[in-house]
Amino acid sequence: MFKGNTQDWSKVGGPAGPIKVINRPEFSGTHPTFKEQVLSGANFGTGPNITKIDEMQQLPCCKL
Repeated sequence: MFKGNTQDWSKVGGPAGPIKVINRPEFSGTHPTFKEQVLSGANFGTGPNITKIDEMQQLPCCKL
């Protein structure tokens, strides 16, 4: 999902529907850890279903 290879929930056992990935900013503490631990050092994918957040304020939960 995070590499962009899987774009539909039906491919991983869910009902059909697009997977929408939101990647945290590169400066966040979880970004490098997720990349290392989950993606084995590979880059996050890019594509129409993947949104890269550049600043925390762009996330609805983090707007001040």
